Amino acid sequence: MNGTASADGQPGFVELQLLRHGPPHNQLLSPLTEYLALCGDHPNTTLRIPLEHNALETRLRALRYFDSEQTRVDQLRETARIASELLAKVPGLIAELSSDWAESVPFVHLSIASRASELALFPFELAVAPDGFPGAGQPLCLQKQMPICLTRRSRSVRNEDFPWDRKVKVLMIASDAGGEIPVLQHYALLRKIVEPWVGTMPSDPDEDRKRKVGRVLRLLTQANVDKIERTLCDEVDLTGAPFTHIHVLAHGCDLPDTDRRSGIAFHHPTAADKIDAVDGKRLAETLGCLPDYPATSKRHRGPAVVTLATCSSADQGSVAIPGASLAFELHDSGVPLVVGSQFPLSAEGSIIMTESLYRGFMAGRDPRSTIWETRRALQASLSQSPGSSAVVERSAHDWASLTVYAALPDDLEDVLPKHRRTQKKRRLDVRLDNVYHVYHDLRSKPDDWLATFHEASTRAVNEEQKFQEWTKTDERGDTRARVDNSGIVASAQKQIGLLYLRAAKKIANDDDASEWATAGEDWLRASRFEYLKIFQISRDESWALVQYLALDFALRAVVEDPLWITARELALVEEHSPQVKRRVWALSALLELEFLQWLMADFQGQALASNAQADALAKRIRVLFPEASGEFWSAKRQFDRYVNDFAELALFAKDHPNATSLAERYQDRRKSRKKVARPRRKPRPKSGQQAVAEIDKVLRLFADLS
Repeated sequence: MNGTASADGQPGFVELQLLRHGPPHNQLLSPLTEYLALCGDHPNTTLRIPLEHNALETRLRALRYFDSEQTRVDQLRETARIASELLAKVPGLIAELSSDWAESVPFVHLSIASRASELALFPFELAVAPDGFPGAGQPLCLQKQMPICLTRRSRSVRNEDFPWDRKVKVLMIASDAGGEIPVLQHYALLRKIVEPWVGTMPSDPDEDRKRKVGRVLRLLTQANVDKIERTLCDEVDLTGAPFTHIHVLAHGCDLPDTDRRSGIAFHHPTAADKIDAVDGKRLAETLGCLPDYPATSKRHRGPAVVTLATCSSADQGSVAIPGASLAFELHDSGVPLVVGSQFPLSAEGSIIMTESLYRGFMAGRDPRSTIWETRRALQASLSQSPGSSAVVERSAHDWASLTVYAALPDDLEDVLPKHRRTQKKRRLDVRLDNVYHVYHDLRSKPDDWLATFHEASTRAVNEEQKFQEWTKTDERGDTRARVDNSGIVASAQKQIGLLYLRAAKKIANDDDASEWATAGEDWLRASRFEYLKIFQISRDESWALVQYLALDFALRAVVEDPLWITARELALVEEHSPQVKRRVWALSALLELEFLQWLMADFQGQALASNAQADALAKRIRVLFPEASGEFWSAKRQFDRYVNDFAELALFAKDHPNATSLAERYQDRRKSRKKVARPRRKPRPKSGQQAVAEIDKVLRLFADLS
């Protein structure tokens, strides 16, 4: 879309296409060269850049820090002025970037599309916003009146169907073949950023830490093309999913047989004392960025994002021969988003860039707003004190060095909310997994176990609260988003509550046990309320009503017949849904209703219904396992709770009807165990035992799945 935004706050998009006659290369910049400028549906216009090629090279030399500081500052201002005047000559841009947009869109994505090599040299990113543009007089890419993310695009690249919502996995490629690099700083930074998705604990052994981190972040040092390709293929073979983000930290180097064109200095595959100068096309082939995917000649899809922490990775170099900058060639090979630098990037700037970009990428945020914020971070981190050091001078226009090539999927606005929610959920899931692992860790001493469990559960609770806070800014009246968010919250609350109650049974001190039991019950009640809210929001979510019934049974030892019948009728409608995920949910809901019916019959001393229906449902769920393994395992964990948690909790409620809370029921049971032993009598079977045994038989149908 051009110049428009939907009511739900999607960003605006404006594309400026610059065309000229002839091949992309072998054309010097000249005031005589005409470029056709196209912007949206507006009339085209002709542009001329008022610079001879050698004059531009002189300016770029200063911007590459080869001249004095005063010269650099002068050329920075003059080049920014020329860029501003060029953009002001495109009437369509002024119309598209109307300040009236400010109230309807969060930001605007301005894409400049061209294949002309000489235009790749021109730093449009320096432009000052002309009169009539938002934030006139301020740097266009930094002004806040209407945030503008300026990117470039090869006119031959389209990524309409690229899957942006894959699980984020980062490969950091480091090569010191060209000299010393800040590899430890970059890796430590990325390691810190991915921590919420890794979920390490202070008590984790080194091997466990390494394994957890390796799920999200890998470091490849002493990199050469063979090692990179082998690492990428091994990852796909081992996990079934390729790396989505690749961060390259290395020095740039001149390519052989070229006129001032840069590549990356990797280690030579066979000669340790030599440098392998790798250009963009070769790197693209190594990373798997080939246009024939998913043809059999290619083993995996390429990355969604490549970030290049290398000197002048977006520098076009010579325009006399075919070829382009490293960043452009990666992008031209199909990578949707490539981040490089057209001028040397300072070491401090590379760290700031990496931190800002990957915080956004990991959180599932819009990559375009992330890029805008990265420029702002680079600009804001500069010292303004007099007598600046050489380091600060070098980073003085790092924000303008950032050059981004982007051709993003058409459905990005639809995919991003779900992707961000999924990334938030992954943070929550790893914290909950930690609590499970600590609970089942029998190697620790009781005191150590309780302290570790408390730490792990506190982190999970904090993450759940963060997710709830985020949902307040995410839903915006979207029913599907409200249902999904509430489902995640309710599931987390249920898991925390059950874990608290399990912990209460392992704690020797009565007061501590009572405190944990009270907290667990509170979490289960909150979860029950959340599931009921989901059903009230959307009456066709039978699974939510079943979850409510399960928790209500656990807390009160009752099942309301009208709600049970309603849930069953809704699930029967959904069991033939064309969506495999919804079919699994519906069949699982029907199976849970069978379990509840058995338990209530057992509690009331009645005969249990035949298990034929339950077995048939379990077999149908099993058939769908290959197509919906994630939904299956989620359902399987819920089935196990009937055996491990719900039946016992409901028995407490039944046997201690006068107790007002689970904590009181726990105390009653503890006191009964401390009474003086009476003469032994033949034990009566406990309510629910027969039902639990039947449920366990059904669950054995899933025993061989993994």
